[in-house]
Amino acid sequence: MTASATPADPDPSSATALQPSEAGADTGAPTVTVVVPTYRRAGSIRAAVDSVLGQTHQDFEIVVVDDASADETPEVVRDIPDPRVRLVVHERNLGGNAARATGVAHARGRYVAFLDSDDVWWPTKLERQLDLLAAKGPSYTFCGTWFRLQTPDGEVRMEIEPDIDGVRCPELCVRNALGGYSVLLVEKAALERIGGPDTALRSCQDWDLYLRLNDTGGVCVVREPLVTYVQDPTDPVRISRSRENVISGHRHMYRQVRRRRRRLDADALAASQRMFMEFFANAGATRDVLRVVADTPARVWLRPGSVGHTLHMALRAARRRSTLGEHTRE
Repeated sequence: MTASATPADPDPSSATALQPSEAGADTGAPTVTVVVPTYRRAGSIRAAVDSVLGQTHQDFEIVVVDDASADETPEVVRDIPDPRVRLVVHERNLGGNAARATGVAHARGRYVAFLDSDDVWWPTKLERQLDLLAAKGPSYTFCGTWFRLQTPDGEVRMEIEPDIDGVRCPELCVRNALGGYSVLLVEKAALERIGGPDTALRSCQDWDLYLRLNDTGGVCVVREPLVTYVQDPTDPVRISRSRENVISGHRHMYRQVRRRRRRLDADALAASQRMFMEFFANAGATRDVLRVVADTPARVWLRPGSVGHTLHMALRAARRRSTLGEHTRE
């Protein structure tokens, strides 16, 4: 079976399809489509896909979207002998969220799960999430899990235990309270209602999606670690290595949160303003700190310590700017 680009792709002219297997595949739609965006991951893509193939819930398809890798990544995927694996290749590099959007456009499942190609799932990940969403009922449309952070050599750094549940959770206006894309299982219809991943974003891509999904559907979390994130600070492909991209992503998220802050109580609003102020101060983005200050309503200013914290952040931003340089054009 051969996948093909569709008009729903971010740029259909830039995607071509490769035949995943000589064997035929069941033409019935699976319960889950697993979307694996990848770029220059020849060394890790097989382990990621194998962690899906090893799931206790087996009713899935895997759509790997290669974002114009210059290494052997497409060949590694092509050699996987399972007809449920399909490969779509971008002819030029469009970015991670564009690759995810291409995967969603090719998805046939009722649910979509995302897996970054340097991460791995634990065997019961899909089963546990599907069971929890079924128990929660139709008002819940997406689900995460606890997860583990690990170095490339296998050293466990920490275990993260998100604790978020409900519709319009205030925690998502303060921070990414769910984790990276690899924890996510979401109804495809919910993705389509909000327009899917924002292909223009270069950072905060997961947080942006969760915040928009939570406007219309509930989120829940399986309270056990079911994903391992591999963190390599030397990885040249990582978004977090680009300071400009990270600042730009947080500017976008500040605008997103600002539109929703009427729903926040005083505690959540204060926490949100404080988080953004601290991020921009640590990044040396002085103008962004001042923008957050100017936007802060009186009910936050009147809280004890608010003025002192704001002055401290303004001074920190100025010091960091002098050290890093303000490469943060408006």
